[in-house]
Amino acid sequence: MMYANQERGWLPRRGQGVQVTTVIDRPSDWFNALPPMLRMKPFTQLVAENQIPRPGESTIWMCPAAIDAGQKYFFAYAMNMRLSTWNSPAPDRINRIGSWSTVVLMADAPGSHCSVLPAQVVPPASDYNPLARHAGGRVNISFLDGHVGSFTGQEIGCGTSDPQRPDVRWIVPNSSWSGPTGG
Repeated sequence: MMYANQERGWLPRRGQGVQVTTVIDRPSDWFNALPPMLRMKPFTQLVAENQIPRPGESTIWMCPAAIDAGQKYFFAYAMNMRLSTWNSPAPDRINRIGSWSTVVLMADAPGSHCSVLPAQVVPPASDYNPLARHAGGRVNISFLDGHVGSFTGQEIGCGTSDPQRPDVRWIVPNSSWSGPTGG
């Protein structure tokens, strides 16, 4: 909300989509744009200073249940792949995406991707699925209004595609991006 207020209603960009994250130097990607709102260093600065957050560290960047699989850049949380895509000429505006309490902003991530989306594509092509790493196969999701919910991977479509639930929305109305091929 702080970012959207400062940026006249625009949301940060999601970063890269279906591919493993390699581009980290765009200031408007969420992992560089949001930390300064919390008086923290952007991800690109952490990388430059050899301070990349890793699982096991006590930091806002890391989920305590995250496990390092040796990725170059590790994202314990990732932004909804359907929000503020680079396929669109401009990021999404907060007042044009529907109910903030139902739009997924961030979710538990598999580590190598800075954006996530439920998909039915067979791994590794769908390594961008949210990761159900918590007890009972649960995924923690933060919504645009700031609340957080815990859902089973099945409830939100991990490995099966977006279930198009009215209370957990990945799809952004009027988006110019139809989503990844095959999922």
